[in-house]
Amino acid sequence: MALGATRSPELAEQAGRIIARELLAMGVNVNFAPSVDVNSNPQNPAIGIRSFGDDPAVVAELGAAFVRGTQDAGVMASVKHFPGHGDVMVDTHHDEAIVTHDMTRLDAVELVPFRAAIEAGTDSVMTAHIRLDALDDVYPATLSPAVLTGLLRGRLGFDGLIITDAMDMYAASRWGRYESVQAALNAGADLVLLAHVENQLELVSHFSRHVRAESAARIAAARRRWDTPLPDLDMVGCAEHQSIARQIAERSITLVRNAGQLPLNLVPDARIAVITPKPVNLTPADNSADVEIALADAIRQRHTRTDAYQLDSLGDVSELVSAVQSADVVVVGT
Repeated sequence: MALGATRSPELAEQAGRIIARELLAMGVNVNFAPSVDVNSNPQNPAIGIRSFGDDPAVVAELGAAFVRGTQDAGVMASVKHFPGHGDVMVDTHHDEAIVTHDMTRLDAVELVPFRAAIEAGTDSVMTAHIRLDALDDVYPATLSPAVLTGLLRGRLGFDGLIITDAMDMYAASRWGRYESVQAALNAGADLVLLAHVENQLELVSHFSRHVRAESAARIAAARRRWDTPLPDLDMVGCAEHQSIARQIAERSITLVRNAGQLPLNLVPDARIAVITPKPVNLTPADNSADVEIALADAIRQRHTRTDAYQLDSLGDVSELVSAVQSADVVVVGT
């Protein structure tokens, strides 16, 4: 989202390159990124700040730039979540998500960034566990030949690796441990991401003879292509990378509206109240609970009379409103 706010394909490409260089320094040569979902539904609980935004053209331009930066630095990109996880209202970790748009709308919105990423040379695509009724009103995309083979391979002409999203997510696992993996392979997936599925060695043994020659060839080719020399570990967090990260952060700041309130010009004894939410993991793929929010600390460095409040739940709102009544300025972080 921050890169989307910069509107800069140059910064998106630099971000992809920096992330790739640091991953490669740590021995990682595949990045399951970028998300090129067009985040058009405000009630979407799954994508959040991973998307570049809600404009197909912006997502396409910045997503393609991120792919170029990633792969130019020697790491395989994997655009996701095909055919587009932006306009849903449920999280496929927990429920079945259904997209009811016709192909005309999909061609104009959801598929635009994937076409751009394929043209930019992305070497892999990750599937979504969403049901695309225009092509298959039974199976989610991950398990659907019509979506993976017909649409992605056929209409879009993608010839790289197709990798599934995590198969322990409800929208896929509800079809059964064996059945979901078999269906994904039959649909055209080259690699099945088991994630937290139990008894994985047994599953691997069960499917050991289910190897398509074309998938094996794609995997072997990718192994050769991304057998990249590892850069020095000292580049992780280096000054050059930090400088570009700061530039992205500064360019991302967006003033939506201002009724004469900004910049804040407060007398020394004015009081600022800063309210931020308690970080929690919203999905099994989220790690927000490990984040320390330091907004109040940053403001306090510039204005000493700053008090911090944390919102644990919506039930705390009335109590917080009372607590900040005497503040001259209230800053609320999302």
